[in-house]
Amino acid sequence: MTIREEWNGDILTVIPEGRIDTLTSRDLEKFLYDRYDRAQKLILEFAGVEYISSAGLRVLVQAYKRMKDKDGIVIRNVCEDVMQVFTLTGYNHVIRIE
Repeated sequence: MTIREEWNGDILTVIPEGRIDTLTSRDLEKFLYDRYDRAQKLILEFAGVEYISSAGLRVLVQAYKRMKDKDGIVIRNVCEDVMQVFTLTGYNHVIRIE
């Protein structure tokens, strides 16, 4: 997995590409952790994410908890397979997905 970032003021867009699984979720977790204090809003651009495991979902829960007292998080451009995981787990009712 690769991770890129774009800043627009205090809005952080994180662009992971590849699989977010047991092997890569720690990389995403650390990447986000190092940026939470600077970001008022977090956008996760998932166009390049092809798979997410329960370890990846755990990272999203942490991000949601860290950002809920700010402007929150948004996940954009989710592929059908990942959206199915979000739907089955109920994440689509908790985290804003566009």
